[in-house]
Amino acid sequence: MGTSRSGSVGSSTRWNVTRDDLKAVAEAALAGRPLSIPQPKLLAAKKKGAPEPDSPRGQKGGTPKTAGGMGGGASISQEAAAPTAPRSIRALGKRLVAAGSSDRRFEPQLGDCAVKVAIDLLVGLFTLATIKYRTQRDTEKLLAEYGISGARNVATALAMALDKRYREDVVRKCRKATDSSEKARQAMQRTLIDILSPDGTPGAFIKLNAEALHASLRKTNSMKIVERFYANYLYNTMEILVSSIHADINPKAEKNILSGLRITYCDEVARRIVKRAREKGWRATEIPNKSGDWADLLTEEEVHA
Repeated sequence: MGTSRSGSVGSSTRWNVTRDDLKAVAEAALAGRPLSIPQPKLLAAKKKGAPEPDSPRGQKGGTPKTAGGMGGGASISQEAAAPTAPRSIRALGKRLVAAGSSDRRFEPQLGDCAVKVAIDLLVGLFTLATIKYRTQRDTEKLLAEYGISGARNVATALAMALDKRYREDVVRKCRKATDSSEKARQAMQRTLIDILSPDGTPGAFIKLNAEALHASLRKTNSMKIVERFYANYLYNTMEILVSSIHADINPKAEKNILSGLRITYCDEVARRIVKRAREKGWRATEIPNKSGDWADLLTEEEVHA
C-alpha cells in the first residue's frame, strides 16, 4: 500500500492520519488498558479538543479510571488482535472489532433485541408511508399513526414519537436494557436524518414539512434503511471504543481516524451486509436474525472503500 514521506498510509492520507497514529490506537486496544464507557459530556469535550478528566492527558496519576458501576480492570483481550500494526484506517476498523469482541460493552451486538426493535420501527415507518398511506393526501393519516397532529416541527415530532416507541418496545420485548440499547437508539435517530434530510444534515431535517417528509420516505427503500442503520450503529461502536482506550494520540488525530472509520469501514461494511442480504434473498427485517451469516464481513480482509 505504500507510505508517503509524511508518514500517512495509503488510503489514510486523505484523513491526515499517520502510521504512528494507527499504530498507537491498535496498540492501545492490544495492550488491554483499563477501559471505561465515556459519558456524553466527555465525548463532547474530546470533540472540542479538551482533555478528558479521567484520561492520561487530564489527570496527574496517568492511569485512567473506570466509570462507576462498570468495575475496574475491564480490558480488551490481547488475543483479539494481530501483533502487527494496521496499514490503513479500514484495517484498523477490522482490528478494533476483533479486539472489542472480548467485551460485550464494545462488541457490536449485530442481532441484539434492541437492534431488531430499531430496525422494525424504521422499516415499519417506511411500510406505512409506501403501502398503507402511499399517496400525498394520506400524509395526515400517516402522522396520526404516530400521534402527530398540527405539530409545528413535524420531523422533530416524528423523531420523538419513534424514540418513545423504541424505549417502550425495548422494555416490553427485550425485558432489560443492554449495552447495545443506547447505540441502537442513537443509530435509529441518525438513520432518520440520513434517509429523510435533503442534504443529510440535522439542520435540513428539522425544516422538513409534512409533505416533504412523506415524499422522502417514499423515495427510499427498506434495504437502504437497514444499510444506513448498521453504518451508524457500527460508527457509534467505534466512537465509544476509540474514545475509551485512551490511545496516545492528539484529539485531532482521533477525530480524523473516526472520520475515516465512518467512510472507509462503517459505510462500506454496511453496504456489504445489504449486498449479501440481497444475494441470499433475505427481507430487510430478517437481516438482524441472520447476523451469524454475515458477521464475518466485519473482519474479513476484502473490505474496500
